[in-house]
Amino acid sequence: MERTLNGELLGCFQMRSYIGEVISTRSLYLGFGELLAMHRF
Repeated sequence: MERTLNGELLGCFQMRSYIGEVISTRSLYLGFGELLAMHRF
């Protein structure tokens, strides 16, 4: 019982960290794109 619970918690934590990385990289790309657009115009 505890083993499956820990496994689910670990999987949830890994998924959350992965989603956080995707969001942070996406925001970085968006911010960089805005900077490029501002310099371009």
